[in-house]
Amino acid sequence: MKPTGYRAAALSLMTILAACSGGGSTSPADSGTPATPPAPVTPPSPPAASASVRYKGEVWADNWFAAYVGSTKVAEDSVPITTERSFNSETFTFDATPPFELNLVIKDYKQDDSGLEYIGTPQQQIGDGGFIAQLTDAGTGTVVAASGSSWKCLVVHKAPLNKACAKDPDPLRRAGSA
Repeated sequence: MKPTGYRAAALSLMTILAACSGGGSTSPADSGTPATPPAPVTPPSPPAASASVRYKGEVWADNWFAAYVGSTKVAEDSVPITTERSFNSETFTFDATPPFELNLVIKDYKQDDSGLEYIGTPQQQIGDGGFIAQLTDAGTGTVVAASGSSWKCLVVHKAPLNKACAKDPDPLRRAGSA
C-alpha cells in the first residue's frame, strides 16, 4: 500500500529529500513546548550492504505522521490527528539495511477542505503544521539524518487560498477558499 497524506516526503540516508510544514510556526519553542530541534548533519558511510542496522527515530509533529522504510510502516504517531496538541513527540526504533528510503507522511489537522482548524471556535485558524525529525544509529548514537532547510516536500493539499476566509464562520461558501 502506498502511503498518502496532506504533506508527504521521502528521506534517504544517503540523500535527504524531504519533510515540510505548512505556514505558521515550525518551532516547538514557538508553540510553548520546549524542545531543541536537531541540527542537520552529514550521514556517515553506511556499513556493508548486507548488514542490518538498528535506528532510533525521534520526531516532533503537529499534528500527525507515519514513517515507512520503503513501503513497510515502521512507526505511526500515537496521538490522533484531531487532538489539539502542538508538536507531540514520538521515539521509535527500526531495523534497516542501508542505504534505504525512509518515507514520511505528515498531516496537519484540517476540519474541512477550507484548510482551517477549529471552525466556529475562538481557536479558528489557518493550519500551522510542522515537523522536526532526527535519525540516529542506535548502536553508536551517531546522528545519520535530521530534518532541515535542504529537505523538500510534496504538498498535496494547501488551503485556504483565500486567506480572507480565515475568520469566516462558513469558510467553504467563499469562492476560491478551498
